Amino acid sequence: MPVISSRNASNMIYSYRRSMSWPSLLKGVVLMTNEELALLLAFLQLVVSIIALLK
Repeated sequence: MPVISSRNASNMIYSYRRSMSWPSLLKGVVLMTNEELALLLAFLQLVVSIIALLK
């Protein structure tokens, strides 16, 4: 599992905030590389598991 560095995480958050509208957000997902997509999925998996642990 790849390690998410704080720089990558902040870049992901910044690019997400920069493209909040749906069309540009979808275009950003399409333009993602496999590595970025894997990082995003790992981040989402982390969030879901934290939520599951809190319940």
